[in-house]
Amino acid sequence: MTDPATLDAVRLRQLRELAELSGPGIVRELFEVFLREAPQLVERLGQAALASDARGLEDTAHRLKGASLSAGAGSMADTCRRLEALGRASRVEGALELCQRLQGELARTTSEMRELILRDEL
Repeated sequence: MTDPATLDAVRLRQLRELAELSGPGIVRELFEVFLREAPQLVERLGQAALASDARGLEDTAHRLKGASLSAGAGSMADTCRRLEALGRASRVEGALELCQRLQGELARTTSEMRELILRDEL
């Protein structure tokens, strides 16, 4: 069973229901896109925080938040909301710490996704 703090159980159930309607493979494809793109976005967030680039922080956090919500990565989406709000307020204080937190969340989330893919539980 997945850790609800990592992957949201309700969202996973919704995704599985979608797969029943749309055909097998749609959730796997969603996870594979997330696994490919999320690490790059987390890296860009870290770069934006280091460069004190509030606009880059806001834009990248918004994009990753959407991807995280779609894939059921609720804790990542919550951290992205906080980063996005900092950027929108033209602030970067605390952004590095949030980016470090996000890296840990990404590691746990991608591990869970890969496990679900390997066990073919999508």
